[in-house]
This record gives sequence, C-alpha cells and structure tokens, in this order.
Amino acid sequence: KLEEALEVADGEPLPFADLIQRLRTVWIDTDRQLVLERLEQMAPPDQQLSPGAVLTPPPRRLPESQQDQLMEVLTELVSKADDLPSRDRDRVDRAVARLSRLLSIERAWFLIEPWFGDRRAFRTSVVIRVLLHYGVPPTLAAEVVEQYRAALDRGVLDRGLLKLIGRNPHVAALLNDDLTLKALTIPGRERWIGDYFFRDDDALYWRMRAIEALLIGGQVPRASIALAYPMPFIWAVGRQTHHECLPLLRKVLEQYHTDPECVWRCMRAFERVGDPSDVEYVRALAASIVETERTKRLPDVA
Repeated sequence: KLEEALEVADGEPLPFADLIQRLRTVWIDTDRQLVLERLEQMAPPDQQLSPGAVLTPPPRRLPESQQDQLMEVLTELVSKADDLPSRDRDRVDRAVARLSRLLSIERAWFLIEPWFGDRRAFRTSVVIRVLLHYGVPPTLAAEVVEQYRAALDRGVLDRGLLKLIGRNPHVAALLNDDLTLKALTIPGRERWIGDYFFRDDDALYWRMRAIEALLIGGQVPRASIALAYPMPFIWAVGRQTHHECLPLLRKVLEQYHTDPECVWRCMRAFERVGDPSDVEYVRALAASIVETERTKRLPDVA
C-alpha cells in the first residue's frame, strides 16, 4: 500500500490492466475507492469545455477498447452480486453504477438491464438514470407504466419513473385519466420533524408533471381533473403548448376567474396556446383584479 501511495503521489497511476484485475474482487479490496477513482481518471471527457464556460462537467468515457474490457468485468460483477452477503452486494452495486458512467449509453443499458424490475431502490434509480439517456425500449414500455402504477398503489408518486415516462411519449401514451388522478391525490412530502413542519414546495410541480405526462402521451385529461387541479393543469398546458386543451383551459378560467394565481397562470398559458381574443380577455381580468386590490388598500375617507 505504501508503494501504491508513492506511485500515486509521483503521478504514476496504476496500469489499467491492474485496475481491471482488482475490480474483479472489488468488494474485498480495502482500497476499492482508489481503484474506482483511478479508472475514472483514465476516462477523458466526451467534449472539452471552452475556456471560461460555466457548465456541468461533460461525461467521461473510456476509449472503446478499454470500455470492452471494463464491460466484461462489470457484467461478471452484476451476475455475482446476488450471491454475495448484503454488504458486499451493496459494494458491488455501487461500483457497477459508478463505473457504468464510463461506458457508452448502449453498453451501460446492456449492463444494467438485468436490474430492470428489481425492487431495490438503488438499482431502480440506476436503471432510471440510464434509461433517461438511452430511452425506454418499446418492449418495456408497459412494464414501466406498471411499476409506476404499483408505486401509486403503495401511496408513492415515484418521481424518477414519472420523469422517465415524460421523456418517452410512447410510454406516456399508455397512461390514462385514472392513473393521473391517483397521482394527483397522493399528498406531498410534508412532514413534522420535532416541533418543525417542513412543507413540500415541489408538490405542485410534480402534480403538473403528472398531468403533463398525459399530454405528452397525446391525451386531454377529463374536465373533472382540470377543474379539480387547475394550477398544475394550466401549468402543464403552457409548458407543452398543448393546443388541444384550449377549450378545457377556457372552462378552467371561467370557473376560477376571480383567483389571482389562476388568472396569472392562464395569462402565460393563453399566450402560448390561445387566440388573440383569449389573451385580451385574460389580461383584462388581470387588470380588473389588480385594480380591485388597489382599491381595497386605499384608506377610507370619512
């Protein structure tokens, strides 16, 4: 170990072949973090950032020949993991997930596909991360929706799966009003910790994403959904510029025309999907609400 430390300090990284060999038994390697870090350092970025650019660092990919070697070892680890004790399995899973980022997205999916449908939360998160880039194969579309449905039945709005469904229109097309309504009725992640109450400020956003997924799938929600959840509906229509929802959007505005937030959101949505007369009407409503509020704040004159 002292020799390895000196090599690292002198800028002499361990050879790739040695790292790959050690990776085969990564769960018992006391210096496994060093092995993983060294492999990551051998992968150059996919693209170079221009000087002064402020961007997320680009992903790193190993050269093709090294990807093949890494793929072979990681595939072995995936097949061995379930036969190991839970702590060692966790170490293998995390090494596989971390190093899968050094592979092309096609290789990464081939490697991770055996984890699809696994009930372990960590493996599911890795599958979703890879599929967000690879895309959901048509043969798995129904299964993704079924996993989403199963989570809803447990009272959980799986935000990772919802995001994945929204990225894949052929999967979103399998949603329906009943699933969407179930997603909307799940409470946010508000909770008490001691004497402090933590509100889920993201709840409205994810309700919007639930309706948006329905729109991405080419559907218009039934009127009862839009009228019961006007804010996420209006937001989703505007984000997707979903012209087919225009008649329903007008109904929502008609019912909530005195609600300042609803009118504000409708202003933005109508600017994207409405006729000029819709835009003019909602702006007039907004001006009327503003004038009413100003009048209320004026002091009474005896």
